[in-house]
Amino acid sequence: MTSIFGRYQCKSDMNTWISSIYCSKWGLKEGLRELLQNQRDELINILGKENIETEAISNYDFNFLKRGTNEIYGKIRYDKIGEILSIENKGKLETFNLLLGGTTRDPSNSKGIVGQFGEGLKIAAIALLRLNKMFSIINNNQVWRFTLKEDINFTRENKPERCLFWRWEEYSNPENKDKVIIQIRNITLSEWESNIDSYLWMVSKIKKLGIITAGKLGDIILNPEFKDKVYSRGVYVTTTSGIGYGYNLDLTLDRDRNCIPNYSSFEASARNIIFYILDNYINYKKQLPFNQTDFTEIEMLDKFPEQILNLLNSYEFIGSKYISISKKTANFLWELNCQLRRETDKRFNVEKMELAPQPLSDSHNFNNFVREKNLSNDFYPYFICSEPLLYALSCSEYYITYTSKFEKFYQSKKIVNPPDDKIEKIIQSIVSKIKLFSYYFNRNSLEFKELESDESYYSLNSKYFFSSLLYDKPEKLEEFVFGKCLEMLNIKIMDLLRKFNFVQKIKN
Repeated sequence: MTSIFGRYQCKSDMNTWISSIYCSKWGLKEGLRELLQNQRDELINILGKENIETEAISNYDFNFLKRGTNEIYGKIRYDKIGEILSIENKGKLETFNLLLGGTTRDPSNSKGIVGQFGEGLKIAAIALLRLNKMFSIINNNQVWRFTLKEDINFTRENKPERCLFWRWEEYSNPENKDKVIIQIRNITLSEWESNIDSYLWMVSKIKKLGIITAGKLGDIILNPEFKDKVYSRGVYVTTTSGIGYGYNLDLTLDRDRNCIPNYSSFEASARNIIFYILDNYINYKKQLPFNQTDFTEIEMLDKFPEQILNLLNSYEFIGSKYISISKKTANFLWELNCQLRRETDKRFNVEKMELAPQPLSDSHNFNNFVREKNLSNDFYPYFICSEPLLYALSCSEYYITYTSKFEKFYQSKKIVNPPDDKIEKIIQSIVSKIKLFSYYFNRNSLEFKELESDESYYSLNSKYFFSSLLYDKPEKLEEFVFGKCLEMLNIKIMDLLRKFNFVQKIKN
């Protein structure tokens, strides 16, 4: 059986033994993805990932060159009149490539290569043909054409099964020597343009993405148009939520490549990229990795730290319970937070940085603490923030908890070498206060014990100040201003008497 396509004589149609319903969920996006990934993989195989330079001829036409040269190794062209998308590579296909598993690539040597399934070309053809697109391959001096046809040798519910068929014809054109050109017909310009965003190596040439590379960790995409989009090695995978930016990572994906297989691992990678960039933010600013003639991307970089603060202060921040942040980054965020809040909150003192973060969930405990210590409202000025932001700022050297600040405040009330007359006044003040309650006690009704140590001390846990040296060694009183401490700590005289035997000392 022979037939005529144009002026070329064709061989008989041959069944590839693949059903037309295989991967039935695949559509235009998946079909194009396989073909474009195959093109990219072949370029990587020939040139190496770092030696590929993408050039935008228009918003929908691209060249792929060897970096530093004008030598073109691949093309993508769209014919608006004929509605034909052409994907061109240097190289040659062999007929065994149409077999399942028929890939020429060595899987042990595929660093930087996305595609790894030899069936991708065939499934892409099926997906596109199901959408009434015409699919063919110009392979050097041949044209391979693909169709979906019924084969009576295979039945489903007593009906012939539709399968993927192919046939080839001679096509002599010197310009196509050592080239493989995949052609998809009946594809509209809007269909093609809507898919370009799925490939960073192309869309980055026609849009300002603000891509920041974080070494081996991956890339972050600052352009808000790409918020929450996840890419793997430059190819779009899925859109999620709560991640703030777009990310390009090295993910291990299944054949469909449309989901994140390990979301917790992804979250960790995204967080690591964010804090890596903050750690090196000054260097990024100095290097200005973007096109300096266009300020759009530079502006995106300028806004990045402030946006991260807002992201941390949201309850949707990715994996907020598992943040790992360096002191360098925490200090940077603390200082930035002070600068940004200074305009709206006059309590901020940028130099001293005394206004502290406080989570809303802990406000009850804090209020109880202040009340129990009989402290003033301005003892610990704070602002309310989310748990993730609190944790990030608490890693700063400037952060101090309210209990630590109280201890510091308490220690600052000590007297160094007070004069004797002041010690005597302090003693008399305490004794006079104890005398007011002396009629409640007598030495027969209470048992008192002395401390094992003769050192004065204060316990935050018990919140009471005691001293066995109150009368025995008054010279030790230089360590404390007792009168003020009693008032400040709201010490209960009854508890003081229960702890130590002061009855004899105050008896008339």
